[in-house]
Amino acid sequence: MKIMDNKTTVNKSKIIYVNDRDKIKRVERLKDPDAEFIYPKTIIHYNSTYKHTWDIIILIAVIIVAIIAPLEIGFNVVIFGDFEYFLTALFVIDVFVCLRSTYIDENKDEIVDPKLLVI
Repeated sequence: MKIMDNKTTVNKSKIIYVNDRDKIKRVERLKDPDAEFIYPKTIIHYNSTYKHTWDIIILIAVIIVAIIAPLEIGFNVVIFGDFEYFLTALFVIDVFVCLRSTYIDENKDEIVDPKLLVI
């Protein structure tokens, strides 16, 4: 068991805990590919199943808007009505989801610090 000052990470049997209360600037690539990150509940891992599912839902919403918006503007008709408010709310929620999702920077490090995620 290896503990590092309780500042950034704790490595216990191939599990690395990321503590979001401390100022974590980056979590370096793991030397052991079998190790697993345990993230805080408010951070979404960029490669998680939930994030992929959310991205597919947003992709479908973008395709719907790309088809419907020109038809509504060109022919001056309302096709879906209230469904457009739902799509707008979905895009607003997507902004907040993206602000809480990790990403890989140019050094191939995963950024998990909440302050750096919003920049």
